[in-house]
Amino acid sequence: MIFRENEKIQMLVSIVETLSTIADDKALIRNLIFSAKDFTGAERGFLVRRISDNDLRFYDSEGAQIANPKVSLSVIHNVLNSNKPVCLIEDDEGHSIPPTSSILALDLKSIMVAPMSLEIPTDGVNNAVSPDAVLYVDSRVVSKPFDNKDLDLFMVLAQHSAAVWKNKLLVNRLEEDFKLLHAEVQSKFDYHKIIGKCEAMQKVYEILEVLRPTDLDVLITGDTGTGKELIAKAIHYSSSRSHKPFRQINCAALPESLVEAELFGVEKDVATEVKSRRGMIESAHEGTLFLDEIADMSTRVQNRILHFLETRRFRKIGGREEIQADVRVLAATNRDINEAVSRGEFRDALRYRLEVVPIHLPPLKERNGDLRLLADYFLSEVVKDSNLNVKGFSNDAWDVMQQYSWPGNIRELKHRIQSAAILARGNLVQQQDLGIRLPGDASDIQPLSEKRKVFEKTAIMHTLDRCNNDIRCAADKLKLKPADLKKKIQKYKINTESQADESDAD
Repeated sequence: MIFRENEKIQMLVSIVETLSTIADDKALIRNLIFSAKDFTGAERGFLVRRISDNDLRFYDSEGAQIANPKVSLSVIHNVLNSNKPVCLIEDDEGHSIPPTSSILALDLKSIMVAPMSLEIPTDGVNNAVSPDAVLYVDSRVVSKPFDNKDLDLFMVLAQHSAAVWKNKLLVNRLEEDFKLLHAEVQSKFDYHKIIGKCEAMQKVYEILEVLRPTDLDVLITGDTGTGKELIAKAIHYSSSRSHKPFRQINCAALPESLVEAELFGVEKDVATEVKSRRGMIESAHEGTLFLDEIADMSTRVQNRILHFLETRRFRKIGGREEIQADVRVLAATNRDINEAVSRGEFRDALRYRLEVVPIHLPPLKERNGDLRLLADYFLSEVVKDSNLNVKGFSNDAWDVMQQYSWPGNIRELKHRIQSAAILARGNLVQQQDLGIRLPGDASDIQPLSEKRKVFEKTAIMHTLDRCNNDIRCAADKLKLKPADLKKKIQKYKINTESQADESDAD
């Protein structure tokens, strides 16, 4: 007896393992019913799903839905309503099975039915729910193919099969959610939707179209706030790698040792209690790695990146074996790369390796005709998001915007318009709402103390921008204590929220 039970348990484990590998609904049902019959020795088997009280769907051993098979409906309804398994066996004198019309008509000798819950609760909570299906087996010819001692194991088979089914539903749901999310992100970063019609941006679009079917590494240059990150994401999401990871790191925001660890990963036990950790290159396998502010990367790390670009292999910190990774590299900098090379701050070989197809983004002041397009777009976005009643810009506001040089480029334009729209008292943004002072204006004549405040605030904002709003990084570059920098940020009411999702700024 113990041998038979152990044999049944091993068989049960094997069945569940097999079912877990099946992705197709019909194949899963077919294998489940075949396994249930084999497990119990029954003559027939069905999966019965309850759609409503008066609507039962039957699936046979071929995995197909069939109409009204001859089964004991009374037993099925009893199990569905009670949520308890049932095993009915005819004894040697022909008794023990309730003499219902269906059982008598079918001359059933034995029946075993176990409840199942195949649907996932809409609220996502795994509380106890009423069964919505049963696993049904019976025999009309073979006497006693199973007995009550098999009922517990049959119930385990039904429960584990239901779990496999639910997991498959969850995987399908996650895959659908991923497809929708990917389509949304792909649409967001579609370069055809980038705002700008000036000649310089038209050249950028032409290069993006050329790059679309390729896998080339790219160097993107341009002033801070011109949209380098946006272009990098547009390249990735228009490429064949768009379904794979996009990883990015700001090389100016971290010290050399951390940049190296983040990029290449760390081998286990390289130091006391250090665990093995994957780097961005390894996690970006088959996808894209974006190195922002690459000109601020140390020479040591530049050498390692150059080696990777030439071989597509790297070593973790403390590692001995090289790891291969299929990664496309996009890089960006707001510095003059030629000047950095001449100063010995950037490796010439690395520049040539990245600059196969260079992309340069013009500053906003050189994008003739794009200022109005961008301003109207950012205003419409903040009006929609904040439910404002602002319709546009006054003539005075527009005149100031045209005369201003926009040193912070598109990022500054977006921030000023967001602030101005919220501050506007009427349905038009006025000149004073923008907070712009033009050189030579009477309003620009201020006490020296005020000038210092403006300079200090601007310096802090610029440094935070370079450091991706990392307080420790910015404090280190400004030679301040992090606590003192936080006080100044509060004093000047500087917004330190992440700008990674901005529509048109790097």
